[in-house]
Formats: sequence, C-alpha cells, structure tokens
Amino acid sequence: MKETGQIMPEDKENFMNQESQTPHKRRVRYKGKYPKKFEEKYNAVVYHVIHSFTNIGELESYLFVSDRPDEWETDRKDLKSGQPLAWVYNYDEPDWPELGYIGVSLTMAAGLRRTW
Repeated sequence: MKETGQIMPEDKENFMNQESQTPHKRRVRYKGKYPKKFEEKYNAVVYHVIHSFTNIGELESYLFVSDRPDEWETDRKDLKSGQPLAWVYNYDEPDWPELGYIGVSLTMAAGLRRTW
C-alpha cells in the first residue's frame, strides 16, 4: 500500500498470491471435555451440541450417532419429527447427566434450538 492510503494494483496482486499459498485449515473441533467422554463411553459420535439456559440450569444437549447401523433409520426419523435422542449435560448439576428425547426446532439461521 502506498503512502496515499490507497490500494494499488500491485498490492492486490500480492495479496491474491499470498492468499492462494495459504493452506486450507479445517474447522476447529469442539474442545469441550464432556462430548469426548460421552463418545468414548458409548462408542458414538456427537454431531451437534445445543447450548441452552433453562429454569433447570445451563444445559448442553449432545445429538449423536451410535455405532449401530440398525439404529440410524430410527434416529433420522426422530430428528425429522423434531424429537431426537440426546445426551444432556447440566452444568449446574454435573452429577446428573441424562440420556433421553428432547424437542428441537430450526432457528431462522437454520440452526437448532431446544424446545423442551
């Protein structure tokens, strides 16, 4: 960039060359310790975490896929109906994680929100 504060054509070219040489980086995986413990204990993969504040505490609901292919079709149907099976960790009651069905709906930004 010249002293005038304007971007010159050669600056743009240098920027573009620098950009193309930067290797692609994968998105950083969620670093929370609770999904990892769950995955190891139940041999499952957590694919989405819903963080919510409720009247019963601060919750993280882990939507997951088990290692049993015979369960996958049921899991898909449950998710489409807005009632997936989830493992829920309560930060206010850490000794009482629960496995059960929760209600979810899409947000306007195409994310998931816990409804019950």
